[in-house]
Amino acid sequence: MAGKYQHINPEKTWLDTVKGLPTAEPQLSPLYFILARFWVQSLGPQVAAVRSLSAWISLLVFPRLYWLCWELFRSASVGGMAVTIVAVGPFHVLYAQEAIPYMIFAALVLLSNAILRRAIALQNSPARFKYTSKLSKAVWSIYAIAPSLRLYSSLLFFLVTFAHCLYVIRTKNWRFSKILIAYLLASAAAIILLAAGIFVLIYHLKKMRQQYAVPVFLCL
Repeated sequence: MAGKYQHINPEKTWLDTVKGLPTAEPQLSPLYFILARFWVQSLGPQVAAVRSLSAWISLLVFPRLYWLCWELFRSASVGGMAVTIVAVGPFHVLYAQEAIPYMIFAALVLLSNAILRRAIALQNSPARFKYTSKLSKAVWSIYAIAPSLRLYSSLLFFLVTFAHCLYVIRTKNWRFSKILIAYLLASAAAIILLAAGIFVLIYHLKKMRQQYAVPVFLCL
């Protein structure tokens, strides 16, 4: 009987995975579980194969952390030190071995932070080159798409998005600026892309409160 539940049901597809999560575990986002399904279909249901997905995703943390450090400090030594600390960190090592979505969450947090910093830097740079404006728009467009991946990996990204909003406003000393306009446009596009996810969250809000008996934002 135990082996039955360790294998993928061939009668169901990844769409059933997406449909089942809001009903069974509405606080969980589907991206990791969709990837895990395809991963297990390719490599098999062995414990090592299932956990290896998180291990491979954890490797994406390092280049993205280095990129973020470069955007913040323009220092290769700072980036190298940060990567080294995370590589030997007990939490990173532990979660990289577990079949849970924490690693994809960490990788996407670092990526979204780095993209935001690059978008702001391009927006602030003088228009010396013809491609600067086009590149800036392209990066903001990528940032607009990123929240859909972020939310579908973890609902905690609502807090990350809120922190980004405060950061953008604080960057210009709470003044209305072109950067804030670009951020608001990107956020508006992200909300449109996230419409389905937001609807599911609101629809199951009551169930989340009853199931966990804690404030909703702690369930996210």
